[in-house]
Amino acid sequence: MKLWSSRRRRRVTRIWRARRGQEALAAAPPSPAGAVPRVRARHRARTPDLGAPFAALLGNPSRVASLASVIVLGAMLVHIWTGQRFRVHGAVVVGNERLKSAAVYAQSGIDGRLALAIDADAVKARLTALADIRDATLEVSLPNRVTIHVVETAPALLWQSGAAAVAIDEGGRAIPLPPDGAWAAGLVRVTDASGQPPAIGSLIGAGTVAAARAYQERFGALEWRGPAEGFRVTTEDGWAVVLGADAGQAALQAATLQAFRRGLDTPADAVGLVDLRFPSRPYYRLRSGL
Repeated sequence: MKLWSSRRRRRVTRIWRARRGQEALAAAPPSPAGAVPRVRARHRARTPDLGAPFAALLGNPSRVASLASVIVLGAMLVHIWTGQRFRVHGAVVVGNERLKSAAVYAQSGIDGRLALAIDADAVKARLTALADIRDATLEVSLPNRVTIHVVETAPALLWQSGAAAVAIDEGGRAIPLPPDGAWAAGLVRVTDASGQPPAIGSLIGAGTVAAARAYQERFGALEWRGPAEGFRVTTEDGWAVVLGADAGQAALQAATLQAFRRGLDTPADAVGLVDLRFPSRPYYRLRSGL
């Protein structure tokens, strides 16, 4: 027969333990004034012994040498990343003819930067943003030597307006004539009859350059009549042929002109002008008085 339940036994045990604790506290000598009561930790971590690892490290010469090497290498890296000797304060620019070296260096944005921290791709993007530069590469060597190689846009057209002449690069931008006369010999020549020749730095567009190349290959000498009329050529029959400025239509325009010549039912010398800006609807006009 169970006299006490388990709950009652646990309660009596707690009361008994509490009374024993109070009796032990009363019997203990009084604590000195100002003493901080000690709290007994339930789990106490072991105090690490740091002396043994250091003794093992210092007792091994190879480990001491490795530690010294790490310290020296760290000091060298700090010096490289913070020392003025490794910062860029100038660059050698190669390949530039129209642009000044100082302008290229300023555009690169590397002045005062650490040589090892230069982003070559970012520098290339900044340099090719200039209208005169088609490509750029960077060479960096320690401590702070930098060489910038640039490729300027090449002339594509020789644009003649009276006695004055300018070059037009591949992007359709007017640039000064190259100092080397051999360049001009291989350019597509265009005679400007619009009365408004392009000024240095002005843009006529890459499409106009492509049209001039395509037309010159099929029709010969070109004359520029302004944006509205575009390019015009004069045939061996004395016809003034208006072409516009669309390189994609050059082949069709050449075929249309041949078909028009074969199917012409009037004397060839009677035709004054043929308009091929719209090849599907060609237009011609007879000479004045005919």
